Amino acid sequence: MGRRYAAYDPELDRKVAIKLLRPGYFSDAQGARARLLREAQALARLAHPNVVAVHDVGTHEDQVWLAMEYIEGQTLGRWRSSRPRAWREVLAVVCGAGRGLAAAHAAGLVHRDIKPENIMVGADGRPRLMDLGLARPSASVAEERARDLASAAAGALDELQTRSSSPPMSTRLTVVGAVVGTPAYMPPEQLRGQEVDASADQFSLCVTLWEALYGRRPFSGSSIHGLAARIDRGVVDEPPGGGRVPRWLRRVLLRGLSGDPSRRWPSVDALLSAMARAQGRARRRVALGVVTVLTALATGTLAWAHADHRSRVLACEERGASVDALWDEGARARLRERFAATGVHHAEQTASQVIPWIDRWTSRWREVRTETCLAATVTGRLDAPLSARADACLDARRMDVETLLEEFGRADAAVVNKAVDAAAELMRVEPCGDPRYLARRSALPIDSSARARAVRRMLSRATNLRVMGKYDEGVAAAEEALALAESLDAATLAAEVRVCLGKLLHKSGAYEPAEEALTRAYVDGGLSGAHEAAADAAVELVFVTGYVLTRPDAGLVWARAAELAVARVEPEEGPRAASRLSNLAVVQHVVGDPLEAKRLFERALAIDRREMGPEHPRVAIRMNNLANVNDELGLREEAEALHRQVLEIRERALGPEHPSVSQSLNNLAVLYAVHGEYAEASALFDRALALAERSLGADHPALADTLSGLATVYDATGRHADARALLERAVAISERSLGPDHPTVADTLNKSAT
Repeated sequence: MGRRYAAYDPELDRKVAIKLLRPGYFSDAQGARARLLREAQALARLAHPNVVAVHDVGTHEDQVWLAMEYIEGQTLGRWRSSRPRAWREVLAVVCGAGRGLAAAHAAGLVHRDIKPENIMVGADGRPRLMDLGLARPSASVAEERARDLASAAAGALDELQTRSSSPPMSTRLTVVGAVVGTPAYMPPEQLRGQEVDASADQFSLCVTLWEALYGRRPFSGSSIHGLAARIDRGVVDEPPGGGRVPRWLRRVLLRGLSGDPSRRWPSVDALLSAMARAQGRARRRVALGVVTVLTALATGTLAWAHADHRSRVLACEERGASVDALWDEGARARLRERFAATGVHHAEQTASQVIPWIDRWTSRWREVRTETCLAATVTGRLDAPLSARADACLDARRMDVETLLEEFGRADAAVVNKAVDAAAELMRVEPCGDPRYLARRSALPIDSSARARAVRRMLSRATNLRVMGKYDEGVAAAEEALALAESLDAATLAAEVRVCLGKLLHKSGAYEPAEEALTRAYVDGGLSGAHEAAADAAVELVFVTGYVLTRPDAGLVWARAAELAVARVEPEEGPRAASRLSNLAVVQHVVGDPLEAKRLFERALAIDRREMGPEHPRVAIRMNNLANVNDELGLREEAEALHRQVLEIRERALGPEHPSVSQSLNNLAVLYAVHGEYAEASALFDRALALAERSLGADHPALADTLSGLATVYDATGRHADARALLERAVAISERSLGPDHPTVADTLNKSAT
């Protein structure tokens, strides 16, 4: 297709890959540009960790270029042939690329050219799907296919004849100069030039995985016509012997390789889920086989033991699969429809970003529910008390998702803007399957009554409302939950509710009541054995007293109390420890010790990266705080690099049109403005303002800061009339949202007057 170069982007201070289209690849430069622009737009809409990121596109001397994420790594084909690979390793890599493909489908895109050369395995082991130059919004392509099919067949046949002696992994039916994909990986409907959809990509992904597993593709043919005939009839070559690849995996792939699209898996997500479920069953069968044989030898009832264990395994798998009733294709479609109905500019993109978070969460819930059930009923790893606690923990986690989906079903603009954060902040499921964690909670009573479950549901809803910024509604829900918990005389449950209420009161501006609720939660939680609630209350009090209520001495005292409380529930530093360190860093900054604040922010960031992954929205918040401290310490380059990393994380995790991206652009602009680099600051403020207006509207309160910042730049560069106009607009927005007597309004008026 062209040449690739390693390059350096001085504006964003990063290494990139440049793809320069070979002259003559398309019949005309305009067509080439249109196709490459479509690739850039397709990739920009995805922002997925398993899809290569595209940064920019343009032309140079009538050649189209594309600036992409630079990846240290190799294609799937080279990775597969570099050394012997276990089938599990191959499966993990291709399934990673499959998750990226599923994200493309969720965004309404069809790749149309899935093959090993279009999957890159990074040095970090993470696979990325690339070269979406053939992707486009799902639509009929029959006319284009008919026009190009003849040249495709000729090119493929020529290459097949010249490469007939090449090794299996290097033999390719690549069509140079055509836009129909690669025939050896294409389903029958694509070879016939018919309209293709996500099902075609599923077929190609199965061919790719088959080849990576067995060293050869599932269909062979001495010509394009012979190959097409075997693919159309579903004549799959017998894989090589040796028994390395399990039969269950072959069965799953055969369905995806069906010549009839209606007989394939309903989606790539369904294909990946089927492989995950089958692999889990296979692992459990191996473990259970040992247990079954030993039991049968001891009792002489092998058949009965096998049937009994099998029924228990099936029952556990059904318990795990119960989450499918909560989150399935219908639920995904309803979420998309509800978000779109809000009319928010970035609603479709946000829905595409939210769905993978819930997909991953429900997948882990299914696995942990199945595993804990097996541990209780088959292997005996969990005794009855711990099993009951595991069930209670999993039920509470599931309730969190149920209430979140209910709020999504009532989504407005505010919910859309906070939806990714809310999905990302769902509590982890893994501790529910950890016997050590369950043992630490052994002092807590389990109340499964209908009224106690009602409290749990109200608590879940209040928590989700807080993350989505609906503080008044959240306070009402938390107060209702607290009244019911107190009527049940459930001290531990009441302590958890008080923590949630305290956080909501803090966010709503009721600072003294927030301190009171959190202090009561800390004491009651410690006395009743609700140590997690006590730890959460102490961590929050560090910030509320030390920063919000401007009593740093009290904040430092609470930081010591929180250290002990957190250590009780987190033997190894985790998310609570990171929050304590971050809140303490803020207090240290208040008392005039930015170096200590920097050290604490760095520790908090390291923990969150390890526990939540580098793309989590909370990681971006930690990095933003650290960037601000670095700038104050005169570490300009470190501060700018962090702000740019935050911008990239938010573009990938939230989508390029999300309001938080505008906030990051604004932060970068402020940094440039403070250092007198007004041209750069002005360009960034302009981008931030345009994005905020698109995503939030022209009168949203969030625009005031950007307008004020841009006005400062205009004033410094002599554009006084323009600066005054921006400040007047900022004043009007702030007065409408905050009232005429708010300090922010006064500050903006002061700038306008001077």
